[in-house]
Amino acid sequence: MIVSLNKKVETLEDILHKFIHFPAVLALVLVFASTAWAVPVVNAQWYEFSFGAAPGATAACTALDCVPSSGGNSTFVGDPPWTYTASSLGATLIVTDAFSRLDSFEIFDSLVSQGTTGAFSGIGSCGSDPAVCVLDPDVSKGFFVLSPGAHSITIDHLTGPLGAAYFFIDDPGIPEPSTVGMVLGGLLALGFGIRRKSAQQAPPS
Repeated sequence: MIVSLNKKVETLEDILHKFIHFPAVLALVLVFASTAWAVPVVNAQWYEFSFGAAPGATAACTALDCVPSSGGNSTFVGDPPWTYTASSLGATLIVTDAFSRLDSFEIFDSLVSQGTTGAFSGIGSCGSDPAVCVLDPDVSKGFFVLSPGAHSITIDHLTGPLGAAYFFIDDPGIPEPSTVGMVLGGLLALGFGIRRKSAQQAPPS
């Protein structure tokens, strides 16, 4: 009976031990899952995201629930969180409403609020081009500083019906793709010019 009782006590202790550590294990699982499902985004690109009627979280854009920008300057983004590593100069996250001037948003970085987008008129539409909407004084928009290093961005929809909006990262420490192409093209042209000049100056054999 003593052996049996000891076994029961040990079993109970094991169960309690598991329950005590369960929250820590669950937290680790959630952190791993959020990292595994994160969507990396790049500098100098407009991303379109979707949302249901406020309040609520934002989500991915697909051809079923989003309309591409009329400016042809955006891409649909997957489900948040959206991850980005800012250069040593830091970056700016730009979030703007689009379409009907009815929506506003709260921005989070690693689950910490960075603030909300500004006021809106609630009248009419700015269209679907984010480059146009971000300059519209009647549209809700915001500019948020990203310090150097890793960031995990999520956005909550605060006001308005279902729809879509955009975000953009401006990182002065990372050249835009077009700039990189121009630099590479220039280097190739320079190399070709030096090689051609060397060939012309080489003495005949």
